[in-house]
Amino acid sequence: MLTGQLPPVSRRSTYIETLELLDDETGDPIDLSGAAITVSVCRMLAADDYGAVCAASCATATLGAGVTVPEPGIIVWRFEAGAL
Repeated sequence: MLTGQLPPVSRRSTYIETLELLDDETGDPIDLSGAAITVSVCRMLAADDYGAVCAASCATATLGAGVTVPEPGIIVWRFEAGAL
């Protein structure tokens, strides 16, 4: 599983993001054929004393339903305005 943090986005506009995945050793695009891809974008509320973040709500997209792989190593996700 790959997790990370992205810059804030507006819930009032469509959110489209592109992510490129490369092999650390060769620099080649990672073959994503046959991969199960799920992207969850969560609205953060606050961090606790240990740095854990509480999420109020999440929107989820999956391969074929908001997530595409247009070329090897590239993932694109799209959340329509109001989905977040």
